[in-house]
Amino acid sequence: MARPPFSTLPERRVPVLVVIAPSKATLDACYETMRYVAVSRIEVTGVSQATTLVAEHRPFAIVLEEDVFAFDPREFQALGRDVGAEIVTVSGQSQHDPLISRLLPELKAAYRRWEQRYDSLG
Repeated sequence: MARPPFSTLPERRVPVLVVIAPSKATLDACYETMRYVAVSRIEVTGVSQATTLVAEHRPFAIVLEEDVFAFDPREFQALGRDVGAEIVTVSGQSQHDPLISRLLPELKAAYRRWEQRYDSLG
């Protein structure tokens, strides 16, 4: 008997963080938070490719700088909602320590909620 092309086993979720159009400081801060939040990997994208990348990876959170988010807040909120990701905005003008102070608690909380959602499904 031929095997079906798609598995019926539940999909294993991987904790991915997507960062859209970050400054170097924001990206560095995101990588540093990986030590404290169980992020498997960070995917970086520009605004024009964000929808495709987010749909592909279904991250637990999406990080954007406030000026990028302000470009189209409704669309970014909808994008996050569609894949179950939380939107986290940061100031593009922040220095390293304030960025970490902002990102770390928000990403920990977003990860915890993401994990709870998928634990309750399985």
